[in-house]
Amino acid sequence: MTKPLISIIVPIFRVERYLKRCVDSILAQTYSNIEVILVDDGSDDGCPAICDEYKKKDSRVVVVHKPNGGLSSARNAGIRIAKGKYIGFVDSDDAIEADMYEFLWEKCQEHQADIGIVGFEKWDGVTPYCEHTESTKESVYSGKEMRRAFLRVDNPEAYVEVWSRLYKKELLEDTFFTEGVINEDVDFSYRVFLKCDRVVVSNAQKYKYVISNTSITRNAFSPKDLDLYKVWSNVVDLAKEKDLENVCHAKLNYKRVDFTLLLKYAMFGIKGFENPREVIYEMQQRLKKNRSELVRSKGLTFSRKIALYLVTSNLKFVKFLFDKGILHKYL
Repeated sequence: MTKPLISIIVPIFRVERYLKRCVDSILAQTYSNIEVILVDDGSDDGCPAICDEYKKKDSRVVVVHKPNGGLSSARNAGIRIAKGKYIGFVDSDDAIEADMYEFLWEKCQEHQADIGIVGFEKWDGVTPYCEHTESTKESVYSGKEMRRAFLRVDNPEAYVEVWSRLYKKELLEDTFFTEGVINEDVDFSYRVFLKCDRVVVSNAQKYKYVISNTSITRNAFSPKDLDLYKVWSNVVDLAKEKDLENVCHAKLNYKRVDFTLLLKYAMFGIKGFENPREVIYEMQQRLKKNRSELVRSKGLTFSRKIALYLVTSNLKFVKFLFDKGILHKYL
């Protein structure tokens, strides 16, 4: 039986240092019937030339050169030209295990799933931050159950990341990433979960997520991070339109944004605001108002509930704990 084509979309911008490692890991897949779409998002380093080199060497590689429009724009450009029956995403500074897409496709076939999801390891580019786990488990969710899992109704795992997944292309035919914002994975994931019937989730660590000092997640809290309110507001609006039973849970996740951003401030500082103290104070006051509701939810681990109380009362102490490396392993 001929296996269906999988289109793998790689958005690329200023990642010359990591790009070959990423693309090599994709081309080495045991699932060979792949289309690798390299989207050069106006990169001004050596990335465009590297993309063209791969296109010459391997007929499975498709290259798109476009003006810079951001991560969402690059992914959307890839979706529009993808020819595969299935679609996957890999960020250009990350890498994947050689059997990732074979594993995902087999799980989707076994469980007749629209989406397959695997686990990931956090890497510094050379070694993992924590010990690799060999034991695996898997769960199968209906679309309704997956939306509850995404909204952290019964568990703290949100299933936001798009790069450790395999999607049936039909789910993405009219579904694109919100452009001009960061945290675009949030509302994109929810829109896809609204359309799917079944999802298989495995904790097998097949994706290597590289965390560098220039990563968005490690930058100081800035005005751009306020996009997180926008994407969760989009989720609330979608729930009101198509998922009424989960509106309250979507709103709770929106209220949680203050906690997420205050933690980022405590870890990495703040920049770009005219009145940073006022911004932090307003966030703390909102979080205090919503604190009891958030603490009662199952979407926060015990350690995060403690951290929630701390960020509303003593941010300097929270920063001290982060600087000493005490809180990192619990959050």
